[in-house]
Amino acid sequence: MSSDLKYLIDYYTRSIKYLEQKLEDCIKNRDFQEAQSFASAISYTSSKLSILKSVDNPKSRDVYNYKFLSTSLEGMLASFEERLKASESLAALESMQRRRDQMKVQIREYKEKALRYSRTNNYHLDDDTILGLLHQLMNKELEVLHLELTVDEIILQIKQVGEHVECSLFSDKYDFQSNPEQYKFNLLSDVGFNVNTLKVLLSNDSEIDRIKILEIISFITYEVFTVRGDSILYIRIQ
Repeated sequence: MSSDLKYLIDYYTRSIKYLEQKLEDCIKNRDFQEAQSFASAISYTSSKLSILKSVDNPKSRDVYNYKFLSTSLEGMLASFEERLKASESLAALESMQRRRDQMKVQIREYKEKALRYSRTNNYHLDDDTILGLLHQLMNKELEVLHLELTVDEIILQIKQVGEHVECSLFSDKYDFQSNPEQYKFNLLSDVGFNVNTLKVLLSNDSEIDRIKILEIISFITYEVFTVRGDSILYIRIQ
């Protein structure tokens, strides 16, 4: 499946490059009717490629958007730098320098996000893998299971606490208090979480509990953080 998918992505990528070259030739020869046909073919093939990339990496659209934003902002920054050199007003110069610095920070953030999102396709997990790890956890073969769910490095921690299993959310990077609306944390109560402590305690006495935890993982991934596809960025065990 993976190798077939990579082949198709490569095939459609090469097809688009070929079509783009044919389009360019038509424009040079002023054959605009034929150019329109190639433009339509490029649009159709690009949509197919986008779907394939989304299967390979559910965040491929985000990668494209962030790359587009950073490239666009870099173009604006270059123009802005020229205006900065021509500025004669000290007040205007200081204002433009602040704006330039803000643009540089924004470009760096866009590039960092594009890079992080582009890595997600290396960390796909299926239900069987997660259930296997939960089985080891409940048999005390593992102490702690960490699933990193978002680009903000929010961790879902699953660990044994006496005869119970505790699921909790935490992050060394994300400030839950200052960004309460960024994700749908209010939905956590639907799966038993205390929305203040971001924790839930489950009994550990039957096979059903593994399924319950899997449901919680799926709910948090898709509903709270609205991750597309079946990707989880990282998994760590202790």
